[in-house]
Amino acid sequence: MKVESEVERLDQLKASKMKELFLRKQIELEEVCKKSHMEIPSQSEIDKILNLIMSGKSGGQLSTASNKFLMVVSQIKCLH
Repeated sequence: MKVESEVERLDQLKASKMKELFLRKQIELEEVCKKSHMEIPSQSEIDKILNLIMSGKSGGQLSTASNKFLMVVSQIKCLH
């Protein structure tokens, strides 16, 4: 039981940190897009990633979605 509760606690901490990182990158992306007069990624795409993070499902969908988002941030920063 103790191990299971520790795993659950660590999963929640991981999700919290991932959400925090994602939100920082989202703000960074929005600022760069505004300065560059570029279109900001759709809110539905952002919501999808946040929902995956908050669901606690750390799997292929989350990795793919978050990697895609971080790649967009990097590309836009390079263009700016």
